[in-house]
Amino acid sequence: LNHIIGFTELLLSKNFGDLNKIQEEYLNDVLQSSHNLLYMLSDILDLAQVDSAKTKLDLSETNLEVLLKNCLVTFKESAEIKSIVLSMNAERLPDSVYVDKSKIKKIIHNLLSNAIKFTPAGGKVIMNMRISEKMVRSGRRQDDSLGFRMVEDPYTNGIKSDASLLPCIEFSIRDTGI
Repeated sequence: LNHIIGFTELLLSKNFGDLNKIQEEYLNDVLQSSHNLLYMLSDILDLAQVDSAKTKLDLSETNLEVLLKNCLVTFKESAEIKSIVLSMNAERLPDSVYVDKSKIKKIIHNLLSNAIKFTPAGGKVIMNMRISEKMVRSGRRQDDSLGFRMVEDPYTNGIKSDASLLPCIEFSIRDTGI
C-alpha cells in the first residue's frame, strides 16, 4: 500500500507529464482508497493487539489543541469537496497533557471520517473540546500495570462512594448528517 500511495503521489505531482482531468480524478480516487485501506488495516492490527491484551500506551506531553487542529487539516480537502464546513471549539484547555498521540489521532480521524461521510453537501462538522467534571473512581483494567482510573458521567450513573468529581477533557464531534 505504501508503494501504491507513493507512486500515485508521484504521478499526481505531474513530474512525468501532464494528466487529463479523468486521469487525475482516477489517481486521486486510488490515493484516497489506498489511504483508507491503510487506516483500516492499521485499525485491524490495533484491534488484534487489544484483543490479545498487548496494547501499550505511549504517553507523551502534547498540546492537544495543536494535535486536533492538525487532525482537522487532514480532512480539509474531503470536506471542501462536499462543501462541508469544518470547525473546532476549544474551551479552557491546558497548554499540555499526557496522552498517547497516535491513539488520540486515530480516534479523532475515525470520528471525523464518519462525520464527513454521512454529512450531506453544505453541512457542518464541529469538533468540541472542553473541561468537564466527571466521576473518577479507582479501578483497573485487566493487565493494567499503570493503574488508570475509571471515568464515568455522574449525571447518568450517579456518584459512587469511592468516586470523586474531577476535571476531565471531553471531546465531541457533531455533524448535520444522519
